[in-house]
Amino acid sequence: MRITLFHNPSAGAGRHTGADLERIARALGHDVDARALGADGWADALDDPGDLVVVAGGDGSVASVASLMVGRPTPIAVIPMGTANNVASALGIRGARETLPEALMAAWPTWESVGFDVGLASDGARSHHFLECVGVGEFGRLMAHSDGLERSSREDDRERKLERDLAHLRDHVAASNGQGIALTIDGVDRSGEYLLAEVLNVWTFGPRLGLAPAAAVDDGRLHVVLVGPDHRAALVRYLEALRNGDRGAPDLEVVPADRIELECDVHDLHVDGALWSGESGLVQPGERAALRVSVLPRAVHFLRPPIA
Repeated sequence: MRITLFHNPSAGAGRHTGADLERIARALGHDVDARALGADGWADALDDPGDLVVVAGGDGSVASVASLMVGRPTPIAVIPMGTANNVASALGIRGARETLPEALMAAWPTWESVGFDVGLASDGARSHHFLECVGVGEFGRLMAHSDGLERSSREDDRERKLERDLAHLRDHVAASNGQGIALTIDGVDRSGEYLLAEVLNVWTFGPRLGLAPAAAVDDGRLHVVLVGPDHRAALVRYLEALRNGDRGAPDLEVVPADRIELECDVHDLHVDGALWSGESGLVQPGERAALRVSVLPRAVHFLRPPIA
C-alpha cells in the first residue's frame, strides 16, 4: 500500500520515532510518505494521501488529521501513542501487545474500513470538528484553571498520570457549585444548574471517563451526559472507582441527540482536549458562549480490527 504516515514527535516518549515507524512500514512492503505533525506543510501530504493515512500519536493528533479528512474516502489507521487513547479504544484497539506498531501494521490487511461519526460545534463565527466530545463544567474548568490534566504519554507513567487526573477531577466535582447552562436537546429545553454537561461522540473522553456506554462510532447520534447537583455523589463514586481500576459505568442521565444548543461560561467550555477559547488572554470573567452542536454521520473512515 501507499501510506501517508503522520507521527507526533512528543508522543510515546520517543520509544518509537517517526524513522522507526517508517522503517517498520517499509519492511512490510509499504510505500511510505512520513511527516512529523506540526512541521511546516505537514498537512500538504493529504493532497494525495495514497491508500491509507496513518496517525501515530494520541487523541489530539488523531483529531487534527481526521478533521482534514472529513468527507474523504481514504481510511485512517491509528497507532495509539497518547495517554488515554479514547479514539483507539472506541475502535477496539486495546491492550499493550496489540498496540505495538509492528503488530498493528501487520494486522491492517485483515481490518475493515468503517465510517466514524464526527461532531461539529459552531458559535456562528467559527466551527470545530470533534471526535470525542464538546462540553462544559468541571472537566473544562479543570483544563482552564489548573495544570492537573497532564499530557505525557510515557508508557511507564501513563497510568499514574491518568490516576492523578481522575483525582483532580474528583476533587473539583466534590467542591463544585455548578453553573447555569442554557441547553436545548432536539428542541426540548433542558436548561438548569449542572456540574457537568458533555456532548459525547464516543463512549470515553478525557482521562478515560466512560460516561456514555451506549455510544458507538457509527450510530449517527450524539450522547448528552447531564450531571446536576443530585448526581454529584454518583459521579464522585465513579471517579474514585475508576482510579481503583473499576471500569463500570456510572448511573447518570444520558440523552441521545441529533442537535444541541447550549450557552455557558466560555472559560469552562472545551472541544475534545482543548479549550474553546484556546490560549486567549482576552476572555473576560463571566463571558458566555453559545454553541450549536450536531453530528456528521460516518464523515471519516478508520480501520478497525474485526469484532469478535
